[in-house]
Amino acid sequence: MLNTKNFFLSIFCAVFIIGATTPLIAGPKDIIKYRKGVMKAVSGHAKALKSIANGKVDRKADLKAHARAMVELATMSATLFPKGTGPEAGKTRALPSIWEKKAKYDRINDDWVKAARSMEAAADAGDLNAAGKAADALSKACKACHKPFRKKKAKKKKS
Repeated sequence: MLNTKNFFLSIFCAVFIIGATTPLIAGPKDIIKYRKGVMKAVSGHAKALKSIANGKVDRKADLKAHARAMVELATMSATLFPKGTGPEAGKTRALPSIWEKKAKYDRINDDWVKAARSMEAAADAGDLNAAGKAADALSKACKACHKPFRKKKAKKKKS
């Protein structure tokens, strides 16, 4: 027979285990916030890649890590825009066209993944010349999505 202390400990453990193993369901605003974080990471890795590949900083040893990260981020981007996470759900620069023209978005995202893999191959080879060209192609692949699917930043008013 369980004593009161063991009974409550068992209940606590059961609640903890169920809570720890039950996935949290993110709401649209949480998904938008997460997506923005991923895209900021993309921007950071892209800037680092270009800086290294174009010889602005001597961090050749870091090139592979940034390239691999870009492949991962480009790959996950395909799933970052579920229905219901557009402007109707919160503050986002994603345009409704991303959901209206899903096949086009998917093609552009596939091109981005391919460009990221080319960047990774150049980084793995240690070829800075090829990495510079791959970084330019990667930048173009990123921008190919911005024009049709991302609202431009609002210009700040001068005081």
